Parts: sequence; C-alpha cells; structure tokens
Amino acid sequence: MGGTPTKGKTPNWTRLNEYNAWKDYVRESVSGPLPAPTQAAPVRVDVWCYFQNGTHNDPENVRKGIVDALFPAGDKYVYGYHHFPQYDAKNPRVELSISQGAM
Repeated sequence: MGGTPTKGKTPNWTRLNEYNAWKDYVRESVSGPLPAPTQAAPVRVDVWCYFQNGTHNDPENVRKGIVDALFPAGDKYVYGYHHFPQYDAKNPRVELSISQGAM
C-alpha cells in the first residue's frame, strides 16, 4: 500500500487499519526472534516475490513494507536485496532471507 493512509483532509482509517493488520500478519509469519539491527551488526533482508500473474506490486515496495513491519523501532541499519518479479499462479508468495553481520 502506498502513501500515508491518515494524511489529508479526511483520514482513511479503514486503509490504516488494513495496513496495520497486514504488518501484524507479516510479523506473525516470521518464525523465531529477529536480530536487532545496529551499526556494528546490520541486518540483511532479501526478498523474492512470486506473484500470481503480471499484475502486481513493485517488489522493491513489497520489501520496504516488510522491513517496516519487522523493524518498527527503525530500519536505519537494515539493508538488502529484492529479486526481479517471479511468477507462480498456483502458489503466489514472498520468501525472505534474514541474516545479521557486517556488510
């Protein structure tokens, strides 16, 4: 979802609630504890998006939304990669690789 859902003359609370529910879903989908990103030990998040068809979101924006969900305290020391779009009509999904260490 792009843009800030509560800005403007009439805030879109429905959109904000949907976005917050999606971020909760992302956090619940990751097993185990996440490493805390620091300057000495940044966290790398790589993303592979498998879309159902050619009508889809930008993989870079998908990655950024996932990073925002997983690191709500800040992602200053989070970096990573997003693969070009992949397609799987029967099993659309997003796969993550999360690791910590110096770049």
